[in-house]
Amino acid sequence: MPIDPGVRSHIMRRMRFALGPVLSHVPRVYVWVGDENGPRGGIDKFCSVRAEVEGHAPVFVRDLHADVYAAISLAAARTGRAVLRSVQRHDRIDRRRGEVDASIESISAI
Repeated sequence: MPIDPGVRSHIMRRMRFALGPVLSHVPRVYVWVGDENGPRGGIDKFCSVRAEVEGHAPVFVRDLHADVYAAISLAAARTGRAVLRSVQRHDRIDRRRGEVDASIESISAI
């Protein structure tokens, strides 16, 4: 499936919006879009996303929809939630181990 400038622009906007709160933790995002059934139609437009998260395993998301723009929007939203969960989970584990963020140490030392 050829990616026209409109689809590319939609991908960039939706990913920036979805990953905004955790963008500092995501150095790289890969997005694939396509049409599984070709000209036969149906709910077959897909958007697959691989988001690399610093210090964590990559996040993989795939969504299907009849409209490629909707598939992109759904995949972007799910990617944002999954990355946020991954980062929050890692923060909780660090706190249980007693590890403290350097910025928190400097605040309590004042």
